[in-house]
Amino acid sequence: MFRLVVGSQRLYPAFYADTSLDRQQLESVAKELGNLPGWSKWQFFTTPKASLGGATPLEALKDGRFNDARRAAVGFAER
Repeated sequence: MFRLVVGSQRLYPAFYADTSLDRQQLESVAKELGNLPGWSKWQFFTTPKASLGGATPLEALKDGRFNDARRAAVGFAER
């Protein structure tokens, strides 16, 4: 799990509580993002990707496309 820092607040993305997502898959994809800042990770999960056919990684995970989301995370982290 990663956090977002806003001033003195530490916030956690609400999608970690989304029961339609497999938590282990979500964590596995997040780990592929390595040491990127929390905001970069949030951007990755919530922004549509051409490599995912215009879906966000969260949508891909909900659709059962774990391997595609994981590959997208690897590519994002390498940039």
